[in-house]
Amino acid sequence: MNVDVDEADVAVLTQNLAKSKDLFNDITKRLHSISTKTSLASTSIKPVLTEFNTLTSKKRSVEEGLLLLKDVSSYAGRAAESQRLLTSPIESVGTTKYLQCLLDSSDLVREMKREIHHFDNVVVTFANVVDKAELNVVTHFTKLVSSVGLGGANVPKQTDIKTVLTYFASKGNLRMAHEAMEKAFARQLTQKMAPLEDNCVFQKRAANMPYERGSNGVASYVEELKNAVSTLQGVAAELLVSDTPVARNTVAQYMDDRVAKILSLYCTFLELSGITGQDLVILDVLDNVADLDNHIGKVANCNLGVCLVANKEYHRLLNIAQGLLAEWVKYVDGRVHAMDKLTDGNIPEVVVEILSKIRRVTEYDSLALLLQDMKLGSWLDVKPPLQFISVYTSVIPGAEGDASDRQAFLVSSYILDLLDELMVDLEIRLKDQSGDNGLRKLTQGFMLVRNVVMIETIINRLEGLYTKLGVIGQERLQRLKNRFLKLFLDDWNYASYIIIRDMTQITTINAQHGGQNSNKEREQVKELFKNFNELFEEALKNYEKFNIQEKDLRAYLSSEIKKLIINAYNKLYDKYGSGEFTKNRAKYIKYDKAQFERILNERL
Repeated sequence: MNVDVDEADVAVLTQNLAKSKDLFNDITKRLHSISTKTSLASTSIKPVLTEFNTLTSKKRSVEEGLLLLKDVSSYAGRAAESQRLLTSPIESVGTTKYLQCLLDSSDLVREMKREIHHFDNVVVTFANVVDKAELNVVTHFTKLVSSVGLGGANVPKQTDIKTVLTYFASKGNLRMAHEAMEKAFARQLTQKMAPLEDNCVFQKRAANMPYERGSNGVASYVEELKNAVSTLQGVAAELLVSDTPVARNTVAQYMDDRVAKILSLYCTFLELSGITGQDLVILDVLDNVADLDNHIGKVANCNLGVCLVANKEYHRLLNIAQGLLAEWVKYVDGRVHAMDKLTDGNIPEVVVEILSKIRRVTEYDSLALLLQDMKLGSWLDVKPPLQFISVYTSVIPGAEGDASDRQAFLVSSYILDLLDELMVDLEIRLKDQSGDNGLRKLTQGFMLVRNVVMIETIINRLEGLYTKLGVIGQERLQRLKNRFLKLFLDDWNYASYIIIRDMTQITTINAQHGGQNSNKEREQVKELFKNFNELFEEALKNYEKFNIQEKDLRAYLSSEIKKLIINAYNKLYDKYGSGEFTKNRAKYIKYDKAQFERILNERL
């Protein structure tokens, strides 16, 4: 039988395909079974894996927690060790060791805040210990400063102070250290000065009650305060803080707290009780305050200008004190007018008393302070008669001129205004008195000149007062003396005057008659010599009545008389001494020029 090959191949192929299909169906069933079982297994194992992962995570957390606890334990141990030192007295631990521990502890706090910040109790507790230790250092530092302050040096403590300062500098808190020093120094300064402050007391004084410079307690107080400030600055320099304002701030605060109080109490006292009898006390206080101001400026770079309260009270006192300028003028005026009658005996007493007052006032440098803002002559109360105003140079317009040193000029002017007030008051009183006892100008002039010369002599012996007068003051004193000299020379002036007057008249008449030596001219010459001789003899007798014992006064008056009369007489003698105006020459011409000068030398 013939078989078709192609059909056979198809049959075989079909059979194989059927087998393959059955095989694939079986594989599919098995894979489905595997998938189902795998899915079931996956569902069953997932909780186990989750639990496993959870356990693994917890294990890791426990391990980290154990490690953290180990770190906390380590930090707590270190903190406990530091706390033991930081809570102990610094003196027992030692400054250097304590500060090093504090520095390390500060670093430890920062590290703990970063690493174990969850453990608040541990971190906060230790941080509080460190903060308290910082305050302990400030307290300890204050004690150290107090131990080496105004009481004297203490080298070991100085070393500790420098160590603390270095610590504060490293912390950027140096200002806090300086403030602590200022408080410590201020406390010492106050304690040291308290007893001397109590001695700065002021009491009512009578106008004529004598005052001894420095007796009110301010002088000794200022001297001790100056020493204390110098010591304070020296200690600051030793502690290497001389380039800081520690001493300056301490002194400024003390000035505002304590010095201001002393000045305030005195100002209030003066405002309530007045300045009578307080003039030298006030000047003394002002001088001492100025001295203190100068000292603290040089030593502590501090002055009243930066001490607001003290400066205010100081200027308050200055304003009160300026009233003294007018008071002294009133004192001079009142002293002269209190005299019942002016005599040769009581005038010098009053002059010396007033000059002594002027001398004492001018011994205080603060007089210049009182004058510095004053208008020239504003302290004067110029009263009629107005002709005497010309004596008071200070109230004449332009009197100040171009004075190069206005302060010195004001002092000089004020002194001379007091002397002018004194002498013009005396002049007025003598003029008023002349109507009662017939005091001639000669006598008035002598009494006044005598006292001006005495004033001049005393001033020349007092270097301080002489220097304060200066050239301008000397010129004014000379002008005052010349004013009274003119009164004294009244007789001599007239004798000299008639020579010039009559010689002029004779010459005029002679010229009118052709220059001939007429009888009228001869009679006039005789009359001139006769009148002059009488006036001259009268003037000599009047002069000799004064019986001048003072060498300087006698020399001065003699010189002035000679300057006035000798030249006039020489002109008269040269003109007519050899003339033929009389046959009885000796009757009219009693002295030749040499004889005239000799008699003046002998009798003046």
